[in-house]
Amino acid sequence: MAKIEWLKSGVALAALLSVPALTASVVSVVPARAADTVIAAGETETDEIELEDDDTLTVEDGGTLTVDDDGQAVKLKGKATGVAIDNAGLIENTDKEERAIDTSGGSSNRQYSITNRAGGIIRSEGDAIRLDTDITEGGVALDNAGLITSTKSGQALDFASIESGDVTVTITNQASGEIKAADADGIRPGENATVTNFGLIEADSLGDGGNDGVDLREASMSHVINKTGGAIRGAHQGVNGGEDGKGTVLVTNEEGASIIGRNGSGVGSDNTGKVINYGTIQGNYDPTLGVNGDGDGVDIDFYAEIDNWGLIEGTGAGGVDSGGQPNNAEGVPIGGGVVNNYEGGRITGQARGMLVDDGSGGSAHYATQVTNFGQIDGQSGYGIKLVGEFDDTIVNGGLISGANGQAVLMGDGDDRFVHLDGGSVEGYCSDCIPGKYADASTSACVDCQPGKFQPATASTACIACETGKTSSSGSTSCKRPPIACCKALTADCLACAAGLSPADFCRKEAKEATTNATTVGCKISYQCTTEDPVKFSPLKAAWCCKEQK
Repeated sequence: MAKIEWLKSGVALAALLSVPALTASVVSVVPARAADTVIAAGETETDEIELEDDDTLTVEDGGTLTVDDDGQAVKLKGKATGVAIDNAGLIENTDKEERAIDTSGGSSNRQYSITNRAGGIIRSEGDAIRLDTDITEGGVALDNAGLITSTKSGQALDFASIESGDVTVTITNQASGEIKAADADGIRPGENATVTNFGLIEADSLGDGGNDGVDLREASMSHVINKTGGAIRGAHQGVNGGEDGKGTVLVTNEEGASIIGRNGSGVGSDNTGKVINYGTIQGNYDPTLGVNGDGDGVDIDFYAEIDNWGLIEGTGAGGVDSGGQPNNAEGVPIGGGVVNNYEGGRITGQARGMLVDDGSGGSAHYATQVTNFGQIDGQSGYGIKLVGEFDDTIVNGGLISGANGQAVLMGDGDDRFVHLDGGSVEGYCSDCIPGKYADASTSACVDCQPGKFQPATASTACIACETGKTSSSGSTSCKRPPIACCKALTADCLACAAGLSPADFCRKEAKEATTNATTVGCKISYQCTTEDPVKFSPLKAAWCCKEQK
């Protein structure tokens, strides 16, 4: 065992020597200096190591720091102006649910650099690394190419106490790196953090499955960047945030990268979020992790901004949500915002492609604009469903389809569906208001033509007016045409009012003329001589001198 002790300021050499103490005139004092601790290959240290100020710890390949005790293997103690840990060996705490690396003390001035090299392992049953202080001066840089893992109940990295956002936190997981938690969130990075992943970040579950690959919690300035080849997986959600309606989720997922929720969303936020996707973001349902699961692709409860060139999909759901409503899997359920699905991009859900509401079937929180040049499809429901009275806009130059025969369900506001050349719709726009119908070629809601009407919503055609009635564009009913007050009415005018062709009207009028009318060919003359209009014949035609409705 390599027992390593360092002289501290003011410790006399005599205290460490086996010879008698020297006289004051010859006693020398070791100057204060940083502790540079090295555990070499083949060496094993079993005592806790404390680091502060600008102390450093290096564990070489083949070196081991193994502690079996309450607390931690490495204590980051008090103020740190430049503490550095460089591990190529093993740092672990084998005591039940304790930590490998942890902070202590109340100082908020801390500067940490932690490097875990390829082949290096930082391991414990509790949090592998916890920074339990809101750092307001300094910063944190962690670079992992090895394995950082909690084997039982803790996070692999728990920096959630860094809440002020006054310092920068950078977490980089290299292609060979693995950051894993057996039964908790993989990473809680804290505020103002950038998590860049080339390797694997994973949160598993030994119980109810409520663990996320990366949990941003209430952070609003933290960004997850999943690079090509990177994978982020959570027993619950791949990336989660917006806890308690605070903060926002910021995610960039590159081509060839994946973010997967095993029993929840690929990316989820209980508040707002912005997602840029070139790769795969997938939500799933796994009943072995819990009977209630909502496997949406990207689920952002309030305002969302989404730019997609890749695949966003919700593959399944089961049980009920927190409000007792049945879960359904959508590609993108949001509370409103802007969604751009570019050429090559696909947004798909086992139920609906997109759902815009309040999370419980009620009105959305914001107006929505969707621009699609790729594919948006519902595998058993709408391609896009909008709920609420906001003035929403859908611009389609790609494909929107709904397996239930209804591609788009617009909301109750003054919504617009813009059909571009090259765009197509499979299914109808199912909520056209009265006076409109869904055009079969575009599913856009268009006005009923003159001479037709539609009193109902969600119609795919308009109804022709009955004989003798007419309508203007976009009508919900038909009316008999108004007849101006006059002394002489033409046969054509009265024929229309009577619901007959002019020729038929003339033939009937000739047989049924009253003393108030005379026939000269097909010209009918009336003399309005009383205050009340004179009815024309038993044909029950229009009133003279009065508009007929």
